[in-house]
Amino acid sequence: MAYLLLLLLLVCSSQASHFFGTVMTYYPKTTDDRSLMVVLRYRLNLHSCTTLLWSCLSNCGQQSLFQSKVVMQTNELCQTETISHRLVHNNAPFQLTLEGSTWISNIKNNILKWRAVTLVELRKRSDTGQSNTSPQTTILLAVSPTSSSDEGLYAVQLVMEDFPRQTITLTQTDGLQEVKTTNDAISKIPIQFVLTVDPAVPSCTEGLYLPEFLPPTPANRAQLYSHVNQVLEISIYANASNSTVSELLFSGPHSLVKTTLGTGQFILRWTPSKSEIGESHSICFVVQAMLNSDKYHSDMRCVLVTVEDELTTTTTTTSTTTTTISSTTTTTQTTTTTTIKTSTTQSSTSLLEVTTPVDTTSPTAATLDETVRMRISSSSTLSEDDIKYTVIKKIKDELMKRGLPSDISLHLRRRVVLRYKLNFHSCTDLRWMCQSGNCGNDIVLLRTVDMESSGEWCQNEGISTRQVPSNAPFQLCLVLCHSAPPVAVMKVRMRCSW
Repeated sequence: MAYLLLLLLLVCSSQASHFFGTVMTYYPKTTDDRSLMVVLRYRLNLHSCTTLLWSCLSNCGQQSLFQSKVVMQTNELCQTETISHRLVHNNAPFQLTLEGSTWISNIKNNILKWRAVTLVELRKRSDTGQSNTSPQTTILLAVSPTSSSDEGLYAVQLVMEDFPRQTITLTQTDGLQEVKTTNDAISKIPIQFVLTVDPAVPSCTEGLYLPEFLPPTPANRAQLYSHVNQVLEISIYANASNSTVSELLFSGPHSLVKTTLGTGQFILRWTPSKSEIGESHSICFVVQAMLNSDKYHSDMRCVLVTVEDELTTTTTTTSTTTTTISSTTTTTQTTTTTTIKTSTTQSSTSLLEVTTPVDTTSPTAATLDETVRMRISSSSTLSEDDIKYTVIKKIKDELMKRGLPSDISLHLRRRVVLRYKLNFHSCTDLRWMCQSGNCGNDIVLLRTVDMESSGEWCQNEGISTRQVPSNAPFQLCLVLCHSAPPVAVMKVRMRCSW
C-alpha cells in the first residue's frame, strides 16, 4: 500500500559537519523471466555529496543495479538519492541497516550515533493479491521558530510502519503463510532528520516574513499523475511582503529539475522512466526568504505523483490542403491545416487548428497525421486563459518533437452543435436565425425527417454546427418569414469545459 506521509516541517539553516538524516522506500517488481526484483530507494542528507551503503543481514539476493545522484545541494547540506535493484531468491522478508558514528555538531538532545533500519516485506497480500510495498515519503531538514531557551539542533529518529485495514494473510513463495491483524505492522522504514529550533519570527502571518504560497502552487497532499517519457511540471509561486523570496528547497526523485522564473516563481520538472510505471513518488518543497541575514521559510507542501504507462489511444486528425501557384514563378507553396479534437461536451467542442508550411519536395507534403494526447493535473482552479495557454504549449511542444517546424501556429477554435426539431403539417423546414450576440458562422447544417404521421404532421430534425469566436452567449430565433415576428427564441450559453 502506498501512502504519503505529510511531515509538517520547515527547512532550516545550520552549521553542520556530517549526518542530517535519511529515509528509505521500496517497490517490488517482476522481471521478464518472472523473477522477483525489489527496487530500493534511499535518500541521504549529508554535509557533502557522499554516499553511504546499507548492510543486509539475510535473503538479500543479488544487486543488479546501483546508482547514486544528487537531488539538491545548498551551502549547508547535500541530498543524494541512491537506487538499488536487487534480484531476490524468494519473497521472504529481509532487513537492511545503515549506521554511523556522528550526527551534526551541537545536537542538544544528546544523540550522538545514528542507526536506521528498514524491514522489507515483499510477501503477497491477501487483500490486494499483490506483493507488499512500503509507505512513500521523503525528507527535508526541519525548523521550528520559538522564543524559549530550547533553541538549537535536535536529532529526530522515527520509524514509519504500515498496518492492514483488516486481518490479512501474507503468503511466501514456498507457500508459508502468516496472518497479520490490524495491530500488526507489515513493513518498517526509517525517517530521520535534524530539527532546528530558531528564534521567533516577527510575525507568524503568512505573506509578511514567512513566504505564502500562491496559485497555481499545488495544494498539500495533492495527487498528480504523470506518464512515462512525458514531462510533469509543478509550478510553485510564493510571496512575502517584508522579506525577499530567495530559494526553493525540495526533495524527490533525483531527476527532478528546478527552474527559477523570477522572484518567488519556480517550476519543478520530472520525466519518469518506463522502469517507474506503477510507482508513486512523493515530492516535497519549501520556499525560503531572506531579510538581511535572517532566513524565513514557508510551510512544507508535499504532492504524490503516480506514474502511468505511455498513452496508446489514437486520436484521429483531419487534414486539408490548399495549394497556391504563382503565375510568374515556378515556386509552389503549400499550407496544411490540421484540426485536432481536444475535448467534447454535450453541446460544444473545442478544436485546435495547426497551420504549418510544408516542404512540397517531401513525399508526404500534402499529408499531416499526428496523434497528440495529454493529461493536465492542477490542484487549483485555472482560468480559461491558463488552460488555453497550457493546451497550446503542450501540443506545440509535442508536434515539434515529432518533426514539425518551430514556426507552426496553433489556434483554439470553438464549435457549438445545435439540434432542433420542428413539427409541421408538411415536411417543410425552417431555419433558426441569429438575432444577437456571439453567433459565429454556420459551417455544417443537416436536415432529416424524423417521423411522418399519415399525412397529418411531420417532424424534422436540424443539426447545425456553428464556429464561434468565444464562449459568450448568443440568441437565435425561429421565423416563418423574414418579415414575421419570431415564433420561438433560443438563448445559447456556453461554458468552458476541457
